[in-house]
Amino acid sequence: MESLLGPTKVNFEVLRNRLVSRVKLRINNGEFTERGLARILGISQSQTHNVLKGARRLQMQLADRILTKLGLSAIDLLSEGELDAALRLKMGEWDRQMAAEDESSLSTAEFDFTGLLAPKKPAARSDTKGGNKEQHKTG
Repeated sequence: MESLLGPTKVNFEVLRNRLVSRVKLRINNGEFTERGLARILGISQSQTHNVLKGARRLQMQLADRILTKLGLSAIDLLSEGELDAALRLKMGEWDRQMAAEDESSLSTAEFDFTGLLAPKKPAARSDTKGGNKEQHKTG
């Protein structure tokens, strides 16, 4: 499904054709008949036949019903190569977004370096806080 120029552009028409092909394959494999599919979808057998042979165009509402009734999603209609390409594209977008967020947080953050260079003073002890009192043994 990939050309020499890169992956095929996937649009609704491509997905619609793939869905019809997938349904035809399942009918040819004996999972159900056109009549049985029509019953599952709640449409006439003649409408099912005409859509599958291309005499009628598969409408979006019917395509959604087919996907739902057969337990499919639009992702199931994509090839492995298309899924990989989409994932690589999305990962690149995420990487660019994270880099931009990192860069913007560094450029807008205000840092106070004065305390980093000064020697640290020991913390003052307080006998008013419980638990830190020293006990001296006499004896």
